[in-house]
Amino acid sequence: MKAGLLNPRHVLLSTPAKSWPAVVEELSRLFLEDGRITSLSEFVQSVFARESLISTYCGHGIAIPHAVSKAVKTPSLGVARTSGFYWHDPDEWVRLIFLFALPESTGEKDYASMQMDVLSAIAGLALEEENIDRWLNAVGAEEIIESIEAGLAAADENSAGNWKK
Repeated sequence: MKAGLLNPRHVLLSTPAKSWPAVVEELSRLFLEDGRITSLSEFVQSVFARESLISTYCGHGIAIPHAVSKAVKTPSLGVARTSGFYWHDPDEWVRLIFLFALPESTGEKDYASMQMDVLSAIAGLALEEENIDRWLNAVGAEEIIESIEAGLAAADENSAGNWKK
């Protein structure tokens, strides 16, 4: 797994946010505080623009908003657990939000493959009810991180991307 993608400071076990924009801003603010993004507004607008193309709700009470942005210095993944709210419509009840921030690809790093690997790994983990239960009932951030890292490690082994270098 890409070292440092997950950080306990970016796991919110309980957020009072009642909308997806509020959760995106809350997690993005943590990325900014840790120097992982350079501009809160630029990154958040990138996420909103991406979300306007197609919903990142993926079922099972989970959404994975994400964006590739010039404002991102370091690939980052944040997790927020909520009491629940509708993502965009009544069929999209969400309790877990995974915010994924990626810098634009460069000649040295191809983040497109990382994006696919991470999104696929999280979506795959979300298909297993025991993972969702673990995430919803975790007492600490480390429990959530360990579960996700195991799925990302498997994605690493199967990836042909050069983002791991």
